[in-house]
Amino acid sequence: MHHPLAAPLRAAGLRLTFSRLEVLTEFCLAAGAPRSGVEVYAALTRRGVSMAYSTVYRMVQTLCYTGLLHPAGRHGRHPAYRPRMGR
Repeated sequence: MHHPLAAPLRAAGLRLTFSRLEVLTEFCLAAGAPRSGVEVYAALTRRGVSMAYSTVYRMVQTLCYTGLLHPAGRHGRHPAYRPRMGR
């Protein structure tokens, strides 16, 4: 699979899945602005991507654990994250 985010996912030791690619893409589309999982879920829904909120939440946790996302404060009640691609 050729996708611009395939290399960072593979480098982090993750398999390329539709969910991971879509969630990470949404964070990257924010151009560095912090986003919460709720905001990413809403953006995916607007784009017509069918994904459960629990899946988005799980993907955010996985991407954060592997270092592809890092905490960036809060958006209201929800933690926000930014992509960390240039490690």
